[in-house]
Amino acid sequence: MTEKVPPDEGNAQPAASSAGAATADEVGVGADNASGRPPEVDVDDDDWSPVPGRSRDEDVRIAIHEAGHAVAARALGPQVGGVTVNPSADGSADGLCWGVGYKEAFAQGRGDASDVREALAPLMPEPGEDRRGVFDIFGHVRDQCIEFLAGRAAERILLDGKPVEPVDDLRQARELAFLIGSSDEAVETFIAHCDVAARDLLMP
Repeated sequence: MTEKVPPDEGNAQPAASSAGAATADEVGVGADNASGRPPEVDVDDDDWSPVPGRSRDEDVRIAIHEAGHAVAARALGPQVGGVTVNPSADGSADGLCWGVGYKEAFAQGRGDASDVREALAPLMPEPGEDRRGVFDIFGHVRDQCIEFLAGRAAERILLDGKPVEPVDDLRQARELAFLIGSSDEAVETFIAHCDVAARDLLMP
């Protein structure tokens, strides 16, 4: 999810995305000019966005970021419940991408990665204990972390310059990573792995 600049909440995945499919006309495919607007409309780039105070470049960045989350989710298998570049109702996110069922979970005040970690932590084996019973959790954590990092990966692939720091995406990825790593070093190494995996997943 993309939070108010600079943060980004990436996967709400909530935290950073809402719903609706756009037609080719709505996104400017086939338009006669580079802006994507119909040729008869002459508007300054600063006035392009339907979101007050947001530039066209920021709209494009947020769209690419949220699309990164959505494409990664579909490539990994989960269905996407919705994606939007519209800000969240509380103004904390510039855009959102969420899985099926997340909207209801967040409406009930749950669904954040910290909630998931809190629920699953007691089920995780201690060092030296058999881990075979939680392989599915390990796989889900890896995939979810890749999804959280895919927004930034998409920005790196498609945009010039350094991406906006996805503060909430990284926070939620770290929450989940602590289910399978017990030190800051292990978690940061795992996050770095997922960052590369997100890029590799999106690059084709």
